[in-house]
Amino acid sequence: MRIALLGPSYPFRGGIAHYTTLLCRALQARHEVRFLTFRRQYPAWLYPGRSDRDVSVTPLRVAEAEPMLDSLDPRTWLATGDRLADWAPDLTIIPWWTAYWALPDSVVLARLHRQGYRRTLFLCHNVMGHERGVLHRLAGQLVLRQGRAFIAHSEPEAAALRALVPGAAVRCTPHPTYGVLSRGTISRHDACCYLGLNGPVLLFFGFVRPYKGLSDLLAALPRVLARFPVTLLVVGEFWQPLAEYERQARALGVEAAVRFVDRYISNEEVPLYFAAADLVVLPYRSVTGSGVAQLALGCGRPVVATRTGALADTIDEGRTGFLTPPGDPVALAEAILHFLDLPAAEQAAFEERILASQKRFSWDELVACIESAAAEIGIS
Repeated sequence: MRIALLGPSYPFRGGIAHYTTLLCRALQARHEVRFLTFRRQYPAWLYPGRSDRDVSVTPLRVAEAEPMLDSLDPRTWLATGDRLADWAPDLTIIPWWTAYWALPDSVVLARLHRQGYRRTLFLCHNVMGHERGVLHRLAGQLVLRQGRAFIAHSEPEAAALRALVPGAAVRCTPHPTYGVLSRGTISRHDACCYLGLNGPVLLFFGFVRPYKGLSDLLAALPRVLARFPVTLLVVGEFWQPLAEYERQARALGVEAAVRFVDRYISNEEVPLYFAAADLVVLPYRSVTGSGVAQLALGCGRPVVATRTGALADTIDEGRTGFLTPPGDPVALAEAILHFLDLPAAEQAAFEERILASQKRFSWDELVACIESAAAEIGIS
């Protein structure tokens, strides 16, 4: 197939950029791909982070990527649609995760459709986005109703998509692994020595936002510390005041057991933090999917997560991690203690089972799902 892929990639950072880049690589192994990427994502006043640029020395990138789309320049929306149409793709793939891109995507698709190319597949990360409302719903309908095929990474998201676009042909497949970012030769002993850590280590990783439930994890920590001298690593850029969490840690009397690393973590540093962790904790209050879960599983680390969104499908209860109700610090603490109570051999067995299950989360599985969706709408 001739596949046009439109989405973020290097020099932009974050899970969606990594996802689109790794998908392009996987598609290129079996198809002819044209990858059009972004010149600019968000204006500075709208982006809550310090920068949206990837500072990694060895970033994930595709050499053939063509930076075209600027979210604030309508001329690039028209040019992107025309460039894609001139190439005459059999299938156009667009990731969808926020209503911010509704207008640029709609213009691109209008230019494509004008020249007869109507076979578009949407990869839906967040059907309604994290900030939901009437306008977000209308924007989602504006764009997604122009698709012919859809892929979601959890059944709840697939259901939300069918509600938004009645009759949509939706396929559901697991979110692939980001294990390529987790690979490294560093041992847990060396990682802990480098970071100055002793005892069991819990890792909370990624951008810190209210829905990710870090305050619930801090509230669970006194119960865990009563049994084990754990260190909680909170690693990632804060998109709300760090001082709020520092105050909570002091009020709970756990500040000595918490280490905050308030910055974006480059690709080179990712293996260091995951190698040091005994357990990755994702106490999300609500979520559709989680790239952090796939980072953890990609390097063999068990996960304690809440039973929300795709996490319930990603974590194999008792085999690759444990699931708890969202917003329940007591249950979260008990799940962490359950793992730490296990003999060393049983803890090691988690890593073996996780690594054995990687085929289910491979990029080839996603490509196969895309091929099946394409065949369903008449593309071979």
